[in-house]
Amino acid sequence: SGLGELHMEVTLDRLKRQFGLNVMVGPPTVSYRETITDTLQTDGLLNYDRTIGDTRLEASVSLVLEPYSKEQDCESNCMSLGEPIVTVSDEVKEFLNLDPDVHEEDLAMKCEVFGALVYGALGALKRGPIDSHAMANVKCQILQVDAEGGLPALQALPGAARAAVAHAISTTLAEGREQCRILEPTMGIEITLPGDMVGQVLSDLTGSRRGAVDDVIVGENNASKAMIRGHVPLV
Repeated sequence: SGLGELHMEVTLDRLKRQFGLNVMVGPPTVSYRETITDTLQTDGLLNYDRTIGDTRLEASVSLVLEPYSKEQDCESNCMSLGEPIVTVSDEVKEFLNLDPDVHEEDLAMKCEVFGALVYGALGALKRGPIDSHAMANVKCQILQVDAEGGLPALQALPGAARAAVAHAISTTLAEGREQCRILEPTMGIEITLPGDMVGQVLSDLTGSRRGAVDDVIVGENNASKAMIRGHVPLV
């Protein structure tokens, strides 16, 4: 992966020059992300109960998904992408007999069930409901956790907690699909062209290329140079 085609060409050249690898290369594809525009929440505890082989995985989870924004460029109306954030409520920590004052990264290392909840949520957020792109700018808070056998059942099978939280996220996103959006990377462009070509280029830019024009500077006559500034999808 890279920031653009030039970045990838340099990497491919290094693979060939330094490592002697003649790799097969297809056309580059654009990396999209998905996000939510409004808060989504499970309707109470959402139960997951599946039997895989001879093993029964059963647990219930309630959670809330919220959008968040890192920063926004007011001139281009573009937002910066942030990785999904997963937090766990004090009620869940109490259920797991954990100290709420300990940092969550340490809890994920020390408690297998806690880690299963966090990593299960992060794994589920790698697939959005619209086109299976990874989610971005989303906060997930796990509110409650329960199981038929209580905490001992989850400690015996942490995979049940992982599966339950993943099921809760995918179900909540599917039910709230109308509040989900695809984020598309855009590029700032600056085009210098003859003045008599402005109309054709603007038509092409705003038509099939879905571009947005910010500014057009035209000389005094058709023979002079003109400049177009705007934004266009990377694709």
